[in-house]
Formats: sequence, C-alpha cells, structure tokens
Amino acid sequence: MNDIHNMNERNGSFPYSRREVLKTAAAVSTLPLPFVGRANALQTLPKLPGVNFMTASDPRNGPDFEGYSAETFVVPRLRALCHSAQGVGNAVKWAAETGKGFAIRSTGHDFAGHSQHEDLVIDTSPLNTIKIPGDGKQVTVGAGARNGAISIALAKAGRILGGGTFGSVGAAGITLGGGIGHFSRLTGMLCDQLESLELVDASGALRHVSAKNDPELFWALRGGGGGSFGAVTALTYRTTSAPSLTYVDAPVAVPAVDGARILHDWQHWLQQLPRSMTLHLLVMRYGGGDVLLKLTGQSLESASVTKKHIEKLFGPGNPVRDQWLTQAPAADIMQRLYGHPHYVTPLYLASRSQIIAEPVPLSGIADLLYALVSHPPRALSVNFEGIGGATGNVDKAATAFPHRAATAIVHCNNVALDATGLEPARFAMPAVMKALAPHATGGVYVNYPEADLENWAEAYWGGNLPRLREIKRKYDSSNLFRHAQSIPL
Repeated sequence: MNDIHNMNERNGSFPYSRREVLKTAAAVSTLPLPFVGRANALQTLPKLPGVNFMTASDPRNGPDFEGYSAETFVVPRLRALCHSAQGVGNAVKWAAETGKGFAIRSTGHDFAGHSQHEDLVIDTSPLNTIKIPGDGKQVTVGAGARNGAISIALAKAGRILGGGTFGSVGAAGITLGGGIGHFSRLTGMLCDQLESLELVDASGALRHVSAKNDPELFWALRGGGGGSFGAVTALTYRTTSAPSLTYVDAPVAVPAVDGARILHDWQHWLQQLPRSMTLHLLVMRYGGGDVLLKLTGQSLESASVTKKHIEKLFGPGNPVRDQWLTQAPAADIMQRLYGHPHYVTPLYLASRSQIIAEPVPLSGIADLLYALVSHPPRALSVNFEGIGGATGNVDKAATAFPHRAATAIVHCNNVALDATGLEPARFAMPAVMKALAPHATGGVYVNYPEADLENWAEAYWGGNLPRLREIKRKYDSSNLFRHAQSIPL
C-alpha cells in the first residue's frame, strides 16, 4: 500500500487543487433552500459546552474535514466539532433528543463513507492529543490522533505500536476494526495492544472501558468496527521497544512465471521469518507479460540480516539492492514515512479484500497473475498483507476480530482522481477476485469495508456476530449509533 499511500497523503507537492475547491463549493451551493436559511441563522444553533458547530457554508470547511472516498464524501449540514469528551457526550445527547441522524468521524478514512452523513457529523478530530509517560511503555491518544503523528511521537521515545499502514487514519477507527499494521507479527493487532478506552454511550455518559471494567463492551470494541456502540474519545495502549528499525521498499519487475514463484514462496517464507519482521508483498501488471512485485514493511532486524532473508525469497536472478533497505533510529524511519502533513484526500476507490488462511497453491497464484496480465498495466494492485505470528496466538473468540487464523489479508485496490480513471481497476477486479475466491475463507476485513458486499455482517465478524448483536442490544437497544453496516440488532 505504500505507493498508494504516497498518492493519498497531501504534502507540499500535492497542493489543494482547483477541482477540490470547486467541488466543495458545489456541495455547499446545492443545499436545500430551507436549510440554507437555517445555516445562515447561526443563533438558532444550540450552545453546547465543548462543541463548536459548523454549517455547510462555514469557510472553515476544507482539507481537515474531507473524506477518503470521493463517491461518499458530503459536506454535512451541521458538523459538531468536539473539543472534549464532555463535548462528545453533549453532541450525542443533543442528537438523540432532536432525533437527528448522525455519523461519527475522527479522520474520515472509512472506505465506504460510514463516517459521513448529510445531516450531522459528530467530529472527534480535535481530540488529537498524544500523551507518552516517561518510560514510553504506554501511550494515551485522543480518538482523532492520526497514525502517522502517533508513530512519530512514539519513535522519538524508541517505542512502536503494531497497527496501521496509512499515516492519515485515526486511532479510534483502526483500533475498533482490529488494526493490521507493519509490526502485527511481533505485537499482534492494534486492538491486542489496547488496554483501555473512553467512550460516550447511547445515554451520553462517558464510560471508562477495560477488561476489568465493562469486559463485554471491551471485547466488542476490539474488532467490532466503529459506529455501533458509542463514540470513542480516548485510547490507551501498551507499546513495544524499537530503538532502531530497517525500512524495506524493494521493487522488482519480473516475467509472470518468476512472479508466480516469488508470490507463492512468499507465503511460506513469511511464516518462517522472525516475528520482528512484517513484510507485505504487492503485485501488479508492469507491462507486456511482466509483473511488478514490491516488498514493503519494517523490520527490527539489521539491514544486513533483513537483506539475507529477502535474497532467499527473490532468488539469485534478482539481486537485492542496498538502497532498498534503510536502517536508522526509529524516529528517523517514522519521520521518513510520516513526516508531512496528513489529510485525507477524496479519491475514487476500487477496493475488495479476501482473507487467506492457508497458502494459495501455485495453480491459484498462476490464475491470479493471468487475471492481472489480461488487463492494462497498473490497472489493479493486489497487496498481500502478511500477518500471522503474534496475531494468530490470540483465540478467535478472545476479541471481536474473528480472522485469527489468517496468514494474509489480500487487498485488491486502486485509486484515481476521477471516476473515469478508475474504470480499468473496476473492470479487472471481478477476474482477480474470482481467481482468489477458491482459496479464501470468505471473510472480509471490516477496516476495508465494501458498501455493496453481500452478507457483510457474516463476512466481517463470522462466528462472533451473535455475541456482538447481544452486546449491541445491551448497550444500544435503541440503535442510536448506526450506519449502513453497523452491528445489526
């Protein structure tokens, strides 16, 4: 995902475009006339402690409040910017009392747009504090703290969290869905490192949730997805020591037959690696009959040790270049990855995922690459996100995240600045997914949600769904917290 990640992050070389400005202006100009009158009458808005309301016509609307999916992004009629946990509670109570539908947003990274709502968005992005005690063994962050900022702050203390590959994704969203990341084989998922959290429930009250306090709710919030049980305001995690890291970015273009061998072997190679290494393998058509393989990730091993492992995978015909591996203090590596402003740029997205528990046989890999080379170069990226290790040590019923037997999440995706640019990806997607389907579990990672997915609840949560529904009925019987794919009552 690193090549796609670089496209998505707004920095000095990717400024605010004229198209984006015009798009936001158009969204404002098409508001229903009765609402425009209400929007202009700011004095009619409630004055809630800890909340600052924004209307759709507010000039502050901009990159801080956009959504990842251009197709689902809307400028809400009202945005409740919450500056404290009390503010979140007040906004929730006000929405319940007035009967307003709403979405909860921390950074707007939800692929399916579940953090968007045309009427009201309860926005926790101002809750972005990062508190690291002296020894760094714990970190407490606000719901709106972004993965990149958290990673950089922790790395300065020689510590890491094992979740998240996007710098712009918010702590609350990724944790509630489980949280796969660059160190998952060593640390487990992000939800496995969660020690406690604060959450505003359906009554508007602030709960302090942990394994000792509200154990049922704590279980559900570790993998049950966002927007079903309440609005998270803060999270506390335990961290892992990592004073030095080796960053890997190793691309190699090879004939499809060689690519099939590397991709097939990667599945077995990964599980034999030290847990201190979590490396993902992206594959796409490069040109002609060649495919591009890109090995990415981070390792706690030295560059020389990491290089030797990669040489075994790539084979003697594909030398591993020294410049593909960067060994440095953790702070330098994280600054390199995430050291620019993080906003969510609305993009057109093609995204599907499959869960792989057993290695895909060589025949299945051949089918996958045939599907890729039958479509235009770079039409679709197929990213094998390697997990296993510590992630698989946790029983599938111990948290709401059910895919503990997975060795990889295969994320098929591409992004474009407009719908036309995404047509090759959408044309290629069915063939690639068909090739993978016989070898997949049928599960789907809830943090890669698919708006048109059939049987989505079973795909996201499997055998944990009945328990999640019981907890939903207990803590939110009125279904106040809901969206198109929240836990169904």
